[in-house]
Amino acid sequence: MELARLYRRRWEIETTFFELKATILGGRVLRARTPGGIAQEVYALLVTYQALRIAIADAVLAHPHLDPDRASFTIALNTARA
Repeated sequence: MELARLYRRRWEIETTFFELKATILGGRVLRARTPGGIAQEVYALLVTYQALRIAIADAVLAHPHLDPDRASFTIALNTARA
């Protein structure tokens, strides 16, 4: 049972990394050239990701039968950009 729980958690982390790399970064690489700049850029990406996830969770509050994990991150990102 523990292995199944850990696998699910790992899958959530892998999905998060994919969402950061493929959607927010759009395939681009980090632009910073110093360790401090890289840390700042990664922190900004994580803050952006968390803000979008909070927006998704807030959006599905009106529909209790919907799971926030099933909502589209890409649609939320595009809506925020618009």
